[in-house]
Amino acid sequence: MINDAIKKQIRQAFDRRVAVRVYKDQEIPREDMEAILDTAWLSPSSIGLEGWRFVVLDRQHIKDLAPELKEVAWGAQYQLDTASHFVLLLAEKDVRYDSQPIRESLIR
Repeated sequence: MINDAIKKQIRQAFDRRVAVRVYKDQEIPREDMEAILDTAWLSPSSIGLEGWRFVVLDRQHIKDLAPELKEVAWGAQYQLDTASHFVLLLAEKDVRYDSQPIRESLIR
């Protein structure tokens, strides 16, 4: 059972979160981005499959790929113009219980 202090910290973190639509002209430090991705890797998945990959685009790559990104990232149309980074989450499609990725996941 989680103690009250930890519950309070978790609640405070969620209470302070905001949806940002325009970003400052400030880069996310590499160490911070790595910490964010390390946490994302801890996301649970069915039987530890972890059938996803993260691709981090920096400001220059976002600018270079903006037209293509805006076609598929419709929820981030305006954020792409000012974001210092954009994280793509790539997931495997059509993974079944008897597929090769599942078998390999169970063997490791």
